[in-house]
Amino acid sequence: TRMMAINRPIENLVVSPNQIRQWNDRIAEAIDTGIIMTSTNERLVLTEERGIDILGDIVENGGAVAPNERFYGNMHILGHSLIGFAHDPENRHRESSGVMADPGTSMRDPVFYRWHKFVDDIFTRYKVSLQPYTQEQLSWQGIQVTSVGVQTPNERPNILVTHWTQSDADVGRGFDFGRNAATGGAIWVRFTHLNHRRFTYQINVTNSGQQAVSGTVRIFMAPRN
Repeated sequence: TRMMAINRPIENLVVSPNQIRQWNDRIAEAIDTGIIMTSTNERLVLTEERGIDILGDIVENGGAVAPNERFYGNMHILGHSLIGFAHDPENRHRESSGVMADPGTSMRDPVFYRWHKFVDDIFTRYKVSLQPYTQEQLSWQGIQVTSVGVQTPNERPNILVTHWTQSDADVGRGFDFGRNAATGGAIWVRFTHLNHRRFTYQINVTNSGQQAVSGTVRIFMAPRN
């Protein structure tokens, strides 16, 4: 089926699939040429150091931080809205949003992951256009990480303790149990889910240089076979 444009002025939400395609094409052209056109018609170069930040402002944020929202749009957020209101695009039935339009519930829709893969591909397109990092860029002279671990209180190092717990959630916006539920009012459910005891990261870093420096630690978590 063909997705309709969303026209809900009461929520200040007007966006169409063609707009999303147009914004995507313009962003792709900017990546391929390495040039962003600002709202004042100036050429902004996507440098290796700052290009990813500029693209992030364009794709993810929009608004005042973006160099030209009128031209490049606000694709990521409005893409969520386009999908989240597809069931009632013109508010004829006064339906609230689907789960994709709410950051607190959007991951419940399988299309969330396909949409985010689409958005991630934009940044991959930019990264592929860059030269590989040099050894000098990847190293930090005089700085060495000597150890990394996690500590759960009263446990041996590097032990994570998980357990089952129960939580309450308002699903009034996710299910329609009748007219009253659809027009407002909380519907609480209690569910059991996996949780963990609090733990801290312990990262030891040695600075053999002559001056104090500041840095950022990025931690990526993933399952291991």
